[in-house]
Amino acid sequence: MCKRYMHSYTRYAVSRNDPNRKINSAKELYERRLAAECKDNPKAFWRYVQRKRKVREGISPLRKPSGQLSQNDTENVTELNNFLGMVSTIEKDITAAPGIVAPDIKETMGDLTVTTEHVKNKLKEHNCSRPDNIKP
Repeated sequence: MCKRYMHSYTRYAVSRNDPNRKINSAKELYERRLAAECKDNPKAFWRYVQRKRKVREGISPLRKPSGQLSQNDTENVTELNNFLGMVSTIEKDITAAPGIVAPDIKETMGDLTVTTEHVKNKLKEHNCSRPDNIKP
């Protein structure tokens, strides 16, 4: 920047930053006061929280390859599907994973019988009550 414009730019920067500084300090003071009074005045606190929450719904219109913007959700879905279809890869053979060898099974498990009495007995053996003193 030229030296002759530096003085006017400095004046401009000061005049631009001064209101921002005052706004930020006022906002900080308000938030500190609100935090200090939140026990006594929770409605004011939650009103402020609700004002600050941002709800973003939907997807903005997408640009089609033709240059036009999509008009509705169906067109958005179509454009996203087309784009993601272009960037995804197709695996050639997904049935055989490399480097995995099936384990050699030497023994088989016999018949398994589970009765209600057996389960109740096991539960009584491991009778650990929870913090609310309700037994399993």
